Order: sequence, then structure tokens, then C-alpha cells
Amino acid sequence: MSKVNRMNENNVSDITRDEIMACIGEYVAKNTGYPMGFNSLEQAIDASVNAIFIKANDFDVLTQEMVDTQAESHDGYLDGATVGDLVWGDNDMWVSQSTVESWYHRTLSETYGKDLSLREIESLVCDHLILMRLVSYNDGK
Repeated sequence: MSKVNRMNENNVSDITRDEIMACIGEYVAKNTGYPMGFNSLEQAIDASVNAIFIKANDFDVLTQEMVDTQAESHDGYLDGATVGDLVWGDNDMWVSQSTVESWYHRTLSETYGKDLSLREIESLVCDHLILMRLVSYNDGK
């Protein structure tokens, strides 16, 4: 089953490009640095929006089989999750709401008061939007 079908089946809407763009816009400043290879900040932002869109939209409802399979090789990333919770997929493992939340808060504390590069903004926005989807689904169960 495709990722999109699983998300729709579980009443989880995709994180949209408009949501991503709006969230990035909250952090971007005139002096925001962007990676070499882009002709402008706008071009780099468009690339970041696409990267986040692809990376962030992989959710599924946790099953016992997923827990058992993951315990063998990626123990700890499902901390705090129970069967029936929405989890996010990061390549070959599933990640709980509490794990994403800890990543987000760590990034926030590390970047507080700093001028952020676009890569730092991309990481922060991605974690934020994933966390918001997890919270929305899991708190609404």
C-alpha cells in the first residue's frame, strides 16, 4: 500500500507545500544563508519546501508487528508510543511523537537567538510540522 493511501486511510492529511512555505517564512530573514548551488534565496527555499514535502509525509498507525520488528534494530525510537498511535517514518524506522518532540526541542534550544541558515530552518520546520501532525492525531484519538 502506498504511503498516501495509508495516510488517507488513517485520516491524516498530507503536510502541504503551502504549510511548509508559511512555516519557513516565519524563520527566514534578509540575511538568511543558503547553500551554494542556488542562484537566490527563493530558489533555495523552493528546494527546501520540496525536500520537506517528500521527507515529512510518511505516517502510519503503529501496530504490534511494527513494534516487534523495530525492537530488533532501532530500539528507543518508539519510546512513549502505544499500538494505535500515529508514528512517523524516517527511512527504515518508525519514530514516536515523544522522539520527534525531543528532536524539535533540542533543535530549538540549539538555535535560539541565532541567525539560522536555510538548512537549519529546514530541519526545524520539518520536525515542527511532523510533530504537529502526530500531536493532532494522537491527542484526538
